[in-house]
Amino acid sequence: ELKKLWFATLITINYRLTFDVADKITGDEEALTVKVTFTDYLTGKVFTEQKVIKPR
Repeated sequence: ELKKLWFATLITINYRLTFDVADKITGDEEALTVKVTFTDYLTGKVFTEQKVIKPR
């Protein structure tokens, strides 16, 4: 399933995840904080990232 979300450019390799949050936000929010934790099952290494996303 993750294979469908994988993409690569000349510089990076990424997963692109999308989330349907239409029923969870009103549109009045100034910014959203996204927190992600990913475990590499081959090495057991845990990656975490947090980013603030401002609405457009």
